[in-house]
Amino acid sequence: MVAPGGEALRGVIGAFHHMIQTEGFFSLYKGLLPSIVSMAPSGAVFYGLYDILKSAYCTHLKGGKESNT
Repeated sequence: MVAPGGEALRGVIGAFHHMIQTEGFFSLYKGLLPSIVSMAPSGAVFYGLYDILKSAYCTHLKGGKESNT
């Protein structure tokens, strides 16, 4: 692995060490907020839809009685 300045880095640990030395510890977390923001809506839709379908399926199995499991 070669850093933008041309220095050779020794694997992932070397890259982490180089990032911490040159840009600081919090450089390891660059891009975290955009990732969370982009994944939150899909997670909300997935789990919301899962709960709705699970409730409908449990109601169908119980013959019309609502189940909390």
